Amino acid sequence: MRIVFKRAMMQKFRVIASLIGPIIDAGHSLRICVKGTAFTPNQWRNNPPNVGQSSQKSIRYIADNFGIPIRRMEDVKFTRKKNYYHNCDMLIKMSQQEKRDFVLPYLVPHCRYKGKKYLTGDPLLELMREKQRSVATVPNSLLIVHPGGCRGFISPWGKPYSRRKTRENNIRFIDDITKHIPPWITTISIKSHPVPFHQCTAEAMRKYLSFPIIETNLCEAIARHEWVVNIGSSTAFWLKGSGKKWLNLVGLAKFKYKFHRENLAEQRGGATDYTTLTQSMEDYARTETQKEKDIFEMPATENIINLINRVAK
Repeated sequence: MRIVFKRAMMQKFRVIASLIGPIIDAGHSLRICVKGTAFTPNQWRNNPPNVGQSSQKSIRYIADNFGIPIRRMEDVKFTRKKNYYHNCDMLIKMSQQEKRDFVLPYLVPHCRYKGKKYLTGDPLLELMREKQRSVATVPNSLLIVHPGGCRGFISPWGKPYSRRKTRENNIRFIDDITKHIPPWITTISIKSHPVPFHQCTAEAMRKYLSFPIIETNLCEAIARHEWVVNIGSSTAFWLKGSGKKWLNLVGLAKFKYKFHRENLAEQRGGATDYTTLTQSMEDYARTETQKEKDIFEMPATENIINLINRVAK
């Protein structure tokens, strides 16, 4: 069967990256629609929230940053043509516009096809759970998932901003978090954002922050740390149900924006004011941690491929 994946926001390419190998293994052909040709991270750093460029290299970059293994990329065809959907048997997308679209899981445990919902599980949550089972956790360690800049916390949303002020705000931002972390946390690391603003890259932050900066493989970094502090990013959706000890912080936004992550905190795993971090972590530690719940007989990836095969007949 000829399958086409419609281009989407770069972050959403994480899902199709995890499914490239299984789709090809199942005997289907896969064409991925991209926008742009060259890939340079510097292009993204000028305005990270509005990433429009995508290519084979950028898909690999995003997958490496999250820790997603990609197989059989050499068997995928890439296109920038707008009439791609006329020459396929199935159009795979990340959001549904027409009933014939096959919609992959993104922050939800189900696919959609022809208006129906099919519970499959989330392949990225599945990947995170697998890392958690195979990577040893360092006791009393905490990972800060950095928001990346240009997103309202360290610099304004999607606007040019002084590098000096970005650096100063970032130092204050990290200090605001770390000074409220309980003393029994002995190791603190920062995971840099895959699409960071200037002065929020791993290379830049290593020059003015004293904490270890992790640049790649978010899944392994989460698995290696006992605690995770998230700042409202979509990472929360894979932390939910992963069994990790984690908190979603609010109160750190410096710049107003109507679609700010802090406004989405409740649906992204709840909200913890950063000034109460010590008390919240101590309360969390006294209660039973969230248990991993497997409601599916088979892994999410296998469920999705079986569904594609079934509806293809």
